Amino acid sequence: MKNLTRLQLEEGMVLAADVLNYKNELICPANTVINKAVISKLAMNSIMVVKVKDEIDMARTHNEKVNLMDSFKVFEANYNKYFPAYKSIMLKCVDEGEPINMALLMSIYNNIMSVVNTGEELLDYLKVMSHPEDELTHSHCLNSALIASVFGSWLKLSEPNINILVQAGFVYDIGKLRLPYRILWKPDKLTKEEYDLVKHHTYLGQDMLKRTIVDENVIIATAQHHERIDGSGYPDGLVGDQINPFAKCIAIIDAYEAMTSPRAYREPLNAFQIITYFEETIDTKFDGAILKPILAKIASSQLGLAVKLKDDRIGIISGINEDDPAHPIITLEDRTTIDLSQFRWLSIEQVY
Repeated sequence: MKNLTRLQLEEGMVLAADVLNYKNELICPANTVINKAVISKLAMNSIMVVKVKDEIDMARTHNEKVNLMDSFKVFEANYNKYFPAYKSIMLKCVDEGEPINMALLMSIYNNIMSVVNTGEELLDYLKVMSHPEDELTHSHCLNSALIASVFGSWLKLSEPNINILVQAGFVYDIGKLRLPYRILWKPDKLTKEEYDLVKHHTYLGQDMLKRTIVDENVIIATAQHHERIDGSGYPDGLVGDQINPFAKCIAIIDAYEAMTSPRAYREPLNAFQIITYFEETIDTKFDGAILKPILAKIASSQLGLAVKLKDDRIGIISGINEDDPAHPIITLEDRTTIDLSQFRWLSIEQVY
């Protein structure tokens, strides 16, 4: 919202507050779209200054608002400044066999994070970032490294262990850079032969990282990030505690980053769609002890946001059910509340 003089007004702008005359009578209500007639009416009543909505005030969804924030624009510029350096380090390892300069990667991480205030803010920023198709594999890993710092802090890991998790986030998918792009981002279902090739990226990544001086957990997480605790993962079908704890974390980060990013066949999922997916896979695919604190933080970060329910009703997220974070408490437009844990079929279709 900004104050503008009458002479600065342009058609199409929207009033952000009621305009009253000197008798305290309503001249133009808030949300009036400004046109020549409105400007003339203001002149007739000697109104010199009015409140007008900024572009961010006109945004319809939370993501649109984030995209218009000055702080996001600073983050985006900073991210784009360091992205080429990250990509160069990765490609030199893949194409020329150079060891990865992990110290330089951590410097890139620190520089990007220097303009971020909170973990929740970072996740919002990453969700509205856009990347060319040929940059998606690189951005996926860079984003995963940044997300790793947030999830690691939510899990109350020590600073050395957060750094290990961040390093694993940078490189765990490096093997995919050896795969054909047409297969890696194919919108249709992969053939068995194509899927077998994709699965091989864990071995490729592990082999490439052996040339780099790095914590052993980073190499193991790279090899095991597609293992699942019920044994349904690959490449070795490991179960439970056979899987490295850092690999278990990276598996969650990898899935989260993929779900928050657009794909050819779907829009990015909202927070509660993501939580629902993870809740359905707790202690079968993903380790519940790691996953539950993360889901609780994701859910609580949505408090105060507007949502549209499956039955088209609109409301505000006013409470979170600790034991059922996918189904929060909603205050509807008529000020009644509804506990979605009691109406589990009533899913959240959109977060505003």
